[in-house]
Amino acid sequence: MKKLLLVAILAAAATAAACNGSKESTPASSSPAASGGGNKKATIYFTKNLDQGTGTGQYSAACIGIVSTEHIFGDKGKTITWKVKKNGGEPGQDDDCTADLSKVNLQFDNSMAVSPNPAYVDSNDEITVTVSSNEGDYNSSKRQKYQVYINATTPAGPDPIIIVNCSSCGPGGGGRGD
Repeated sequence: MKKLLLVAILAAAATAAACNGSKESTPASSSPAASGGGNKKATIYFTKNLDQGTGTGQYSAACIGIVSTEHIFGDKGKTITWKVKKNGGEPGQDDDCTADLSKVNLQFDNSMAVSPNPAYVDSNDEITVTVSSNEGDYNSSKRQKYQVYINATTPAGPDPIIIVNCSSCGPGGGGRGD
């Protein structure tokens, strides 16, 4: 549980830095995907679900997938890649995820905003999507919600957001994109 809290705090810190216009570079293993421009990278950390259930805020999956950044600023036509890691990225913890992660996927609320949708993990433990270049694919929102699934039908984590083509969002943009 402590590790899950640490991962959540790190993800919040990365998001706060992006929203406050921080221009510091971040290592590839954390969350450079939070900044603007180019292709993006993020990480999904899986850890054992210590509070399995079907109630509010609970997931029935054996493991929980936490995305390293709440908001990813994606440009039209660019790719976003998530690295899938077991055990919060740290070995030897008592909350290790032992589930098969070969069917992990991301499912996007707006099926036209990215392709493919759903996007499945590949043999390199990565999930890669391309953000649509067509402005009409975003409906009226720049915020494209998605959710981590451990298989085709079982949600395994909260729903982060990709913010597409938003000049007032993220580093140097001066705003949060609300």
